[in-house]
Amino acid sequence: MFAVDHVLRPETFPVRQVSFEGEFRQVDERALASAVVEVARGSFLLLDLEAVQLRARSVPWVHEVTVRRVWPDGVHVRFSEQQLVARWAAGGWLNAQGERVDLQGQPGPDGLPLLAGPDGLAPRVLAHYRQLNEILAPVAVAGGRPDTH
Repeated sequence: MFAVDHVLRPETFPVRQVSFEGEFRQVDERALASAVVEVARGSFLLLDLEAVQLRARSVPWVHEVTVRRVWPDGVHVRFSEQQLVARWAAGGWLNAQGERVDLQGQPGPDGLPLLAGPDGLAPRVLAHYRQLNEILAPVAVAGGRPDTH
């Protein structure tokens, strides 16, 4: 029993390294590192990978996150950035999957369309917007002028 107790102590196998994989275009590297290090303390063996993942996803612009242990004392965080495709009238942004994104006060890209709709229907509104764009694409290519022949 002493051996198990000793192995499970945080100071026996502490996490010493945190590495990241992903492009830091919009994601603030220091903010992500700070958020992850805050929860990646303690025993390598007892580390709550889901807590690290949730903490990383709380950083503005972070979209998908996977976390794994790296023997003997590391944590590897792989992430992707949000791909914003529209502004949402009720506040925030929409990503390519139609999910609402809160950039926590950070500015988003200029020139994106403004979409609106009932709460919970952002994916459907985005899908309708995309369908409408496909229908109107030939008109836009023709310069928006109707065919007079």
